[in-house]
Amino acid sequence: MSTEHVSALESAVREAIRQAEVSADELALMAEEGGADVGGRRRKCREVARLAACLAKLIDRRTAREIHDAFGAPGDWGYETPIGEALYALYSAPSSERAGLKP
Repeated sequence: MSTEHVSALESAVREAIRQAEVSADELALMAEEGGADVGGRRRKCREVARLAACLAKLIDRRTAREIHDAFGAPGDWGYETPIGEALYALYSAPSSERAGLKP
């Protein structure tokens, strides 16, 4: 598993984190504009973003099998999504590219 493939997966996860944070900010704006109480949803978005950030830190310390156990198949995310694409590239990498990471 090459560092390149792990970096692609980590980047995709970090982008999902960014989107969750933006969603939390948008919820707060909606609440201010419409008077809706979305504070609980905003907190949950922030919590999910923090959990995903923790996950992203662990990716490069895992084998392809462990990543598969955690993330599942690329199709589970959608092959056309950044995470699905990154998982496909990671799982498809030749074994020679997996050297240097956790065996």
